[in-house]
Amino acid sequence: NTWTPTAFNSPSWEAISLSSSGQYQTAVSSGTNGLIYISSDFGASWSIVSIINDWQAVCMSSSGQYQTCCSQFSNLVYVSTNYGVNWNSVVITNNYNNFK
Repeated sequence: NTWTPTAFNSPSWEAISLSSSGQYQTAVSSGTNGLIYISSDFGASWSIVSIINDWQAVCMSSSGQYQTCCSQFSNLVYVSTNYGVNWNSVVITNNYNNFK
């Protein structure tokens, strides 16, 4: 019902994901200065995670604890297990035999 604008110097928003309660929110931007933005207070305030990439997508578990981000031009997926505060990269290979 009510929207509050928040100003960021983001080149281009690509995706946003919310926990089931809406308390945890993660937004990603694309381009050469693409960043991850996180909020743990229903979007009232935001922090920037200093991982620069051309982000294309983000998703999270219903609790918000587990999150993943991916880039269009990288074979890395970044995973967070602590509500988006810290991220670790995981290499994704093109070997489809690993999934059989």
